[in-house]
Amino acid sequence: MPERLGLRQEPPYRTRSRTIFTHMVDVHPFDAVAPSREQHGMPSPFSQGTLHHMFPGGWFWVIPFDNQTAGTNQLCSVGINLDLDQHPRPENVSAEEEFWQYVRRFPSVARQFERARAVRPYVSTDRTQFASQKVVGDRWCLLPHASDFIDPLFSSGLAVTVMALNALGHRLIDAVRKDDFDTARFAYLDHWTKRMFRFYDDLVSCSYIAFDDFDLWNAWNRVWTITTLYGTNAQNQVAVTFEKTHDPACFDMLEQPPYRGLQGMDNPWVERMFDQSRDAVLAYRAGELTKEQAIARIYELLGESGLVPAVWGTLDPDDRCPSGVFTLWPLMKILLWGKYRSPQHVRGSYFTGGARLVGKEAVQGLHHRAARRQLPSAPDRTGHVAQLEPRLDAAARSSEMSTKKHSCRPRRHIFRFAAPGPRVGKPHGRKMKNRPRFPLLNPRDNGLQSTMVRHSTCQSPAECSWEEIFQHQDRLMRLVRRRLPSFQDAEDCVQETMARAAAHAALDRNRLGAFLTSVALRLCIDFYRDMERRSRLLQRAALADTPGTTEEDVCDEDFGRWLLGQVQHLRGREQEVILARAKGISTAEFARIHNISVKAAEAAFTRGRARLKNVCAKALEGCAR
Repeated sequence: MPERLGLRQEPPYRTRSRTIFTHMVDVHPFDAVAPSREQHGMPSPFSQGTLHHMFPGGWFWVIPFDNQTAGTNQLCSVGINLDLDQHPRPENVSAEEEFWQYVRRFPSVARQFERARAVRPYVSTDRTQFASQKVVGDRWCLLPHASDFIDPLFSSGLAVTVMALNALGHRLIDAVRKDDFDTARFAYLDHWTKRMFRFYDDLVSCSYIAFDDFDLWNAWNRVWTITTLYGTNAQNQVAVTFEKTHDPACFDMLEQPPYRGLQGMDNPWVERMFDQSRDAVLAYRAGELTKEQAIARIYELLGESGLVPAVWGTLDPDDRCPSGVFTLWPLMKILLWGKYRSPQHVRGSYFTGGARLVGKEAVQGLHHRAARRQLPSAPDRTGHVAQLEPRLDAAARSSEMSTKKHSCRPRRHIFRFAAPGPRVGKPHGRKMKNRPRFPLLNPRDNGLQSTMVRHSTCQSPAECSWEEIFQHQDRLMRLVRRRLPSFQDAEDCVQETMARAAAHAALDRNRLGAFLTSVALRLCIDFYRDMERRSRLLQRAALADTPGTTEEDVCDEDFGRWLLGQVQHLRGREQEVILARAKGISTAEFARIHNISVKAAEAAFTRGRARLKNVCAKALEGCAR
C-alpha cells in the first residue's frame, strides 16, 4: 500500500544499518561457553533471554525458541546488524561467508557457534530503514511495520505496533458506528506513531555510537532502562486501576498526559533527561566532547533528574546490572520507593498502586507450588492461619489459569560486549560490585509507625505489615545464606518468607521475628528435600535408560580390564586408593582402614585419577595416529 499510494520517502533517520540473519540449530547456550556466574556476576542465565553480543559498529542477536522449560522448538534465530558507515556491504562476498567472518572475530561468539548449522538460507540486506510520509489517510491506516522501520535493537517495532493498535481499535469501532472516517479522528495515531519512531531513531543511533566503548555504552544503556521503567509503569498504573475498578474507561488514561506514547516520552522530566543525554552522545561523535566528558554528563543528567530509584544501582558505573532482577522482592522495593520516597514530580503519577497485587501474586504462587509438590499447604507447614480475602482464595484455587501464567519466562534483553582477543567475557576487567542497600521506608515519612503502634496485630498485609517485615530482610539473608548454595537461592528463600508473613491476616507483631526465622529455616529444609527428591527421580530415570548393545558391553569390559592393568603402574597409596574405590570402598572408609586423614586419601585418589586420565589420553592419541 505505501508504494501504491506513493507514500515512501527517504528515511529521515540517523540510524543507517544493514542485517545478515538466518535460523540455526545446535547453537550452544552462552552459559555453557562463558565464564561462570561467579565471575561475570549476572543474576540470571544468559540463555533465558534475547542475548546481544555488541562490538564497535554492530551487534549479534541470539534468540533461542526453547528458552523456557516447556519449549520444544530447537530453532534459534541469529543475526548481525551492522552500521553501514563503519561496515559497508562488501562486493562478491556471500551472506554466509560474511556472517562467519564476523563470528570468527570474537572468540566467545565463535565458541557459542562452533557446532551451529543453518537450516534456512542466509539473508543479507541493504539499509533496513524505511519511512512513509504519513500513517493515516482517507479510509486507510498503515500499521507501524508497514509505515516505518528503524532497527531490531530494543524490539521497537513490536512496542510501537502494540501502542498503535491500542490507539486505533476504539477509534475504528467508533468510526464504523458513526460512519465517520474523517482523518482528523485518527490524527492522534499519526502523531504518536511518528513521534515514537523519532524517539527510537535517537535511541538506536546513539546506541551504535556508544558501541565504540564499553564505558560509554554502560552509561547510555542506563538512560534506556530509566525510560523503560516509566514507560512500562504507566501501563501498569492503568492495569492496576482496572483490576480495582473493572471499569474499561480507565484505559483512556493511556491517551492522557503523562502516559501517552512509549518509554515515558510524554513526561517532560523523562523527555528532558533523554534529550540532553542524546545530545551528549552526539557531541561525542562530533568531537565536541571527549568520551569521559560525555559519560560524566550522562550520569550527571541521570542524577539531577530525580527519576532513578534509590534502590537501583543506576548511578554506580561498576554495577553491571543496576536494575537487578524483577522477582517479588525487588519489584516491591521499586513500588515502595515510588510511593513513599520518590521526588514530587514522580510521586502521585507513578507507582501509586500494585503492592497489594504483588503480594497476592506471591501468595498464589506459594499455594500452587505447594500443590505441585504435593506438600501440605503453606499455613500448615509454618503454623500460621491464612485468612485471606475470598477473591484471593478463589484465584489460588484456579490452578489452570495460574499454570498458564507462571509457566513461561518473559523474554528479556541481555546485552554484553563482545571483545576480540583474550579479554572475552569480562570487558575492561571490571567486576560487579554489590549494590549498597538503601532504607526503603522511614516511619516518619508517612505516619506508618503510629498506625502500627495503635494495633497489636496486623489487620491487613498491604496496609501495616510490610514495613516491619522489611526490617528483618538483612537478618534473614544472613541466616539463610549460610545454609543455601547460592545467593539467588537465598534471595528466593527470603522473598518467600516475607511473602508468607505479609499474607498472614492476624500475626502477632511481637512474634514477627521468631515467625520469620522459623519459616526461613523450614524453607531451607524444604529446599534440600526437593533437591533430594529430584536426585532420586534422576537416578530412577537413569536406571530406565535403554541398555547398551552387546558390542558396547564387550568394548566397555575390555576397556575396564585394560584400565585396571594400568592401575598396577601407579605408586603406593595412589594404587591402593584407586583399587579400593573400584571395589566400592569410599575414600572416607579407606582413610579409616589405613589410619590416615580423609584429605590425604582424597588427595591420593585425585593424583591417581589424573595419572590414569593422562594414560588414556596418550593411548587415544596413539590410536588416532
